[in-house]
Amino acid sequence: MKFFSQYRGLQKEMYVLFIGRVISALGTFIWPLMTYILSNKFNLSLGTISLIFVVAQLFMMPAIFIGGKLADKVGRKKLIVWTSYLGVALYVVCGLIPLTYVTIFLFFLSSFFFNMQGPAYEALIADKSTPDQRQRAFSLTYLGFNLGFILGPSIGGFLFKDFLWLAFILDGLTTLIGTIFIHVYIKDEKVGYVEETLGVYETPEEEGSGWSFIVAKKSLVLYLLVSAMGGLLYMQTNILLPIQLDTQYAENGAKVYGMLSSFNGLIVILFTPLLTQWMRKIREIDKIAIGTVLFVLGMSFYGVFPFILPMFYVGMTLFTWGEIVNTLSRSAYFTVRIPASHRGRVSAVFSLGAMVIGGLGQVVFGIVADKLPIGQAWALVAFIGAIVLFFTFIMKYFDKKEFHLLYETMEVKTQEE
Repeated sequence: MKFFSQYRGLQKEMYVLFIGRVISALGTFIWPLMTYILSNKFNLSLGTISLIFVVAQLFMMPAIFIGGKLADKVGRKKLIVWTSYLGVALYVVCGLIPLTYVTIFLFFLSSFFFNMQGPAYEALIADKSTPDQRQRAFSLTYLGFNLGFILGPSIGGFLFKDFLWLAFILDGLTTLIGTIFIHVYIKDEKVGYVEETLGVYETPEEEGSGWSFIVAKKSLVLYLLVSAMGGLLYMQTNILLPIQLDTQYAENGAKVYGMLSSFNGLIVILFTPLLTQWMRKIREIDKIAIGTVLFVLGMSFYGVFPFILPMFYVGMTLFTWGEIVNTLSRSAYFTVRIPASHRGRVSAVFSLGAMVIGGLGQVVFGIVADKLPIGQAWALVAFIGAIVLFFTFIMKYFDKKEFHLLYETMEVKTQEE
């Protein structure tokens, strides 16, 4: 089929990453349930949970900075493999000890190591693909993660009540198997980019920090803001939605949420190849705008139809389409606009900025949402989405001026096709 043949011709490392992500994601049990663990097992309020997530994000900030630096200096694969082994060891410890705040701390400590991998993964995917392949490469690895993720949350939802300890251990073991696969089959290189495959703005630079390349362009600064606020929107499916389901479905809320999360993975699997093919000629910034609209439409269903369960699946479908479109555009957007030598560091700066801005926004949002009916809380989410859309249009205005060669290149390719 044409939708799947589009993934042919990529570097073999991309297929190794695809399989590794599938295996690792099969055991994604804990993160989707963290809000339930804090609210159900520890009886914490939405405001307190939001604060914990923000503190955890602040705790992760050095991890992303260190990860971005090491990804460019010591190699992408080394960083991914060894931080995974450390994280897996902590997962297993969490499963073997009683569930206390120590468990939560150790889990977030493991997340510290896994967060170091983010810039390395983005840099590795960019290293192993040309600018023309970039969107398909990110699409394939995203699809791989969700092929595994489709089962993880549902299984975790059923383990939540009586076998939460087992969920920790299984999560660690699946991650271990996926990591070993990457360790064995991906060639270890310190720097992976190839000069002949670089785009017009990807020429390596000897000097400069990741931050210096971002602040030099208004469009990249706005991209940072848009990404951060978009992350705040996305976060509500992990915080506000579980709280709503826990209130409406009591002890069955975790199971319903697990099923919705797995449904999210199913939609990703079904529609990622389709949307990758259908939207290949749409610019990345336009995809960000489309993704934001779909985010808001999907989450609006949770507030408008709070007691009609099938509508949650309709809302999740729209939301997931937005997630797919946003994922296809995000990394593909900035990796063709920065030097290949600084991919890890620039990715780290974007992640850190998004965590700070999104985290502060979540604190305010959590406090306000605690005092609002659920419908009004989702209305507030829609309002934030409108702001994101406004900044996206401004970003496009500056992007056309600052990266005009990319627009000229795309116009030539469109005429040839």
